Amino acid sequence: MPTNFNIQSDFPVLTANPELAYFDSASTALVPNPVISSTSQFLSKVVASARRGAHKLAIEGGQIVESCRTALGASLSLPPSSLSFQPSLPSAIASIAMGFDWKTLRKEKMLVARSEENSIYVALLRIAEILGIDFETIETDEVGHVLLDDLESKLDDKTGIVSVGCILPGTGAHNPISELGELVHEHGSLLVSDASRMIGLYDIDLSKLNCDVLLFSANLGFLAPPGLVVQWTNPETMQDFTPAILGNTSATDIHGRSYQLGLPPDKYESGIINIPAIAGLHSAIEYHINQQNNGLYTHLSSLSDYLIRRLDELDSIIFFNPHEKTYSTIFGMNIKTDDSDISCHDVALFLDDMQIAVRSGLLCAHNFVKHLSQTGIIQVSIHGYNQPDDIDRLIEALDLISKELA
Repeated sequence: MPTNFNIQSDFPVLTANPELAYFDSASTALVPNPVISSTSQFLSKVVASARRGAHKLAIEGGQIVESCRTALGASLSLPPSSLSFQPSLPSAIASIAMGFDWKTLRKEKMLVARSEENSIYVALLRIAEILGIDFETIETDEVGHVLLDDLESKLDDKTGIVSVGCILPGTGAHNPISELGELVHEHGSLLVSDASRMIGLYDIDLSKLNCDVLLFSANLGFLAPPGLVVQWTNPETMQDFTPAILGNTSATDIHGRSYQLGLPPDKYESGIINIPAIAGLHSAIEYHINQQNNGLYTHLSSLSDYLIRRLDELDSIIFFNPHEKTYSTIFGMNIKTDDSDISCHDVALFLDDMQIAVRSGLLCAHNFVKHLSQTGIIQVSIHGYNQPDDIDRLIEALDLISKELA
């Protein structure tokens, strides 16, 4: 499969390890030189936190944050004030769930897709335990698509929050978030969705997703530094919402036991935000726009088609992916012999010896992946820096492993 799209030289990890075929981008994506440079430059020349002082460095730190927010809003066609920076998925979802006015709205339960990763699933489960809220699981099909009939049977006017991810770990299945939003909103409930495996990897109109809160890692699609989560909060449905976690400039005019809530996005940003990663994200957005204009999505689609064709050549592969209408960047599989499945961790270790990096195990989505395999699966995930020869090496290695361990 010939391709003219090649950005491998932009990534120091690949330059330092020229034999490495990296297929773990759905867990942690590699970071390109311009992003590293911007992060380093901030730490070398600015450092000061935004909104913490009137001196020049503090002001510059604040300008870096707002400049990134503006660029992010423009790239996603969303109002910048609807985008906030969060330290992690669990802390962001916990602030939303704890801040939801369960009592006044007379809501008593949350519905969470079985296919949600642990950062969402366990965080909401713990909140339900603390608040005494019913926690129900939405069932999925064999590859993770939410079953609409099951959702409809459990969704009622007592439902406060529904959480369903856009694209799933392990299989790359796509959920119909817009359609789900219509069902959820009929009952006055909030729809929260993790879009970490979608943003920056697909050409999506986020305004049509019809959800209330969208969360995503800045690293996976946009190739920003790890450790930064972006939260989009729908201005139409969340205008009067008060998050549970407040601090720093999320609250103003504090006196005794009273305070005023900051305006969006400030009210969602408590504590010291990760400005080094935000500085990197701004460069990552610019880098992503350039690569998108150069054919990033076409390249990913071609790689996806090529990987599926090559995997079909291996009789020993158990393939967990659905047949989606669009391309996939995530592929789940195991190797099967005549007697039994070969351990996914053994396969990953053999591949690592051949300078091929994949994810193995329960993928931090235990509740879902155990449905596919009790001991875990192999997850192969691609990004723009992958090339067809990476795929050829992977297929040759999987074929060798299946023959040697059969």
